[in-house]
Amino acid sequence: MRVWRIIGGAVLGGVTGVVSAVVSAGPVDMQWVGIVLSVALVAAGTALIEEIAESSGALAFGFGLTVALVWAFGFSPADDQLVWNGNWSAGVWPMLALATWALSLYWVRKKRDTSRVRKNDEGALDPKRIGEAHEETE
Repeated sequence: MRVWRIIGGAVLGGVTGVVSAVVSAGPVDMQWVGIVLSVALVAAGTALIEEIAESSGALAFGFGLTVALVWAFGFSPADDQLVWNGNWSAGVWPMLALATWALSLYWVRKKRDTSRVRKNDEGALDPKRIGEAHEETE
């Protein structure tokens, strides 16, 4: 089952990388719109795969994203490369995509860890003990 999580994460990362590379250019007169849409796409994909496939899938997502961006900006077939043509977003997006992946992965994991609530001695949920889950098992 873990193998399918890794394969699914890599495939979703690859698709996200290609789509975000194309979207990152944005409209002709508003390149920042493409960057915002691409950031949202990568962050949503990272959160989705982290919740579905956990750590192994999320790392495979990052690998697939990286491979797709390298392919799209460097080695795409039939002379259809995404190139620098005065559009600043083409130079910014590959590094911003990886930073978005890493920050959204950190945020999702931190949010999940702080949302755990331990039960108190009577078995009721104790909101004062947030984040202490899995320290002691009964």
